[in-house]
Amino acid sequence: MRRPRACRPGVAIPDQALRLRLCAAGEQQLRQWAPLDALESERAAAVLAVLAALPRADANQACTAELGPEFLLIGEFAGREPVAMPLRLYGCRTVGTPDDQRNGADKVLDAFRTELAAQRAATSPPAAGQRTTPRCTPHWTPRAP
Repeated sequence: MRRPRACRPGVAIPDQALRLRLCAAGEQQLRQWAPLDALESERAAAVLAVLAALPRADANQACTAELGPEFLLIGEFAGREPVAMPLRLYGCRTVGTPDDQRNGADKVLDAFRTELAAQRAATSPPAAGQRTTPRCTPHWTPRAP
């Protein structure tokens, strides 16, 4: 598995993915837990549709100055590099790629939780310590462009 495109310019928000994973990131990374399992194709597409429907963030918008958790949504694809999208639950609460930031990260996280619960109800979640795909690792944390 290749490393995801860590928020490079020119990467668009995907409309579908084989899998969509939620990884802890940012300053609070060691205090956050992310699910072991990833969303599979149709459920991943449902979350990405919620993300695509959000309003675009204005570069000049006023944001709150509090700190909070940050995650990465990592889309995995067949035959191409994964795409990492920061999901920030603080400040402007943005989610997306550097070229396509959207407001409403909490809505995307809620959609991820809903889809993951439905997926788990229909299948068996992985046992503790097992993942359906490779682990989230620190080198996936995006760097400023």
